[in-house]
Amino acid sequence: MFGLDIRDFFTGRQPWPRLLRLVEQLPRTSRVQAALAADEQRAEALLDLAVDDEEQEARPPLETWSQEAELLAHIADLLAHLRADYAQVNSKNHRRRNPQPVPRPETGVERVRRRRERRQHRDLATALLPDKPVKEASSHHGP
Repeated sequence: MFGLDIRDFFTGRQPWPRLLRLVEQLPRTSRVQAALAADEQRAEALLDLAVDDEEQEARPPLETWSQEAELLAHIADLLAHLRADYAQVNSKNHRRRNPQPVPRPETGVERVRRRRERRQHRDLATALLPDKPVKEASSHHGP
């Protein structure tokens, strides 16, 4: 697919990081990506590396996100809101639970913005409550 001989990685003619970068570029539907997704040892290692629940949130990669995927996610979000509306109308207390949107890819700008917001929260909390440990603010993702 990439015009390379796989043996070159084992003989040292090609560096291993290049192979890893190439594997990461394979479609999610490839056998390699399917095997990686099904690997429980890899999943354990990834979860051990995750800092908090927010980082564990499954987000699709930007490079495989298509216009069709965006439209399907939008339709799924609309259906979830219709279900929430229906449940609200038919419940005794008429409370509405807002559904979570379908995860979308995250850009570098969004990641930097989220880190800045966390830093501002931490700095403000530290200034206002100098004697208390500061818990990181949780940011909610939305479309």
